[in-house]
Amino acid sequence: SWLFNLRKITLRVCITYRCNATCEFCYARGLLEEFPKDMSLDDFGYLVRWAKQRGWRRIMFLGGEPTIHPQFTEMLDICYSQDIPVSLLTNALFNGNILEKLNLRPVNDIAVNYPLEDVPLIHRKQFLHNLESLSQGKGFLLLSGILDGQTDRWKKIVETAEKLKSIVFWSLPLPTYVGKPTEEKIFSKLRAYGVQLFEILKTCAQKDII
Repeated sequence: SWLFNLRKITLRVCITYRCNATCEFCYARGLLEEFPKDMSLDDFGYLVRWAKQRGWRRIMFLGGEPTIHPQFTEMLDICYSQDIPVSLLTNALFNGNILEKLNLRPVNDIAVNYPLEDVPLIHRKQFLHNLESLSQGKGFLLLSGILDGQTDRWKKIVETAEKLKSIVFWSLPLPTYVGKPTEEKIFSKLRAYGVQLFEILKTCAQKDII
């Protein structure tokens, strides 16, 4: 598929493990203790030039939450100066300055982990505003939802995807570096995940959501 082929040429870079959210299913939970320092701008620039020389054709920003890195926008500029397309995995809780930068020079695609249930009420307005603004830009917006096998939290993601005319990518929770969910807990609920996914896909098909 196009997504699989894209991943083969994309170098994934975690520029920080700090985050401004506490999502229940974060795969990187605990990594901040082992890697407390942000990647420096010099190291990032060296990495981008090295990647380009070796045939990598895209940089994906990961974390943690990459947009809280104090030099995130400068890192975007380095990619642009090297003609390297950019992908961004984010929780979309960034401020207006970051949003302005992303709209001024859109990244190629943005995948938003949809953490609305974990977002404090005072930040939800900014989160939804960011989503709507990004959906109207030139970049490709994808919402990312995590199955839990039991609740109907997915309905809010589907509702937002319908409003924004966005694609939704669904996945199982990944085992975290520390704490839950564990592999045993995940595999013990596969049937529940399957039932939930079937209901989600049926609803998405009715609403013409990919």
